[in-house]
Amino acid sequence: MLFLAVFCGFLAEYQLEHKIEKDRENQFIISLVADLQDDVNNLDAMIKWEHSGIARLDTLIYLLISPELAKQNGDQLIM
Repeated sequence: MLFLAVFCGFLAEYQLEHKIEKDRENQFIISLVADLQDDVNNLDAMIKWEHSGIARLDTLIYLLISPELAKQNGDQLIM
């Protein structure tokens, strides 16, 4: 009888551990998806920022190549 009680306790503990691990797995998956979405949003923002920086550098190079344009549009060189 004692053996049966100990064995049933072992099975109950095993089931509880299994449920806890399953819940933890679901939390990790949700966290991973949220982190990946944050990374995608950050990369999109960085790509937009880089494209605007490239556009500004293109304008700067264009103005620096032509001294006449640089004199006419000197205020754009400061930006």
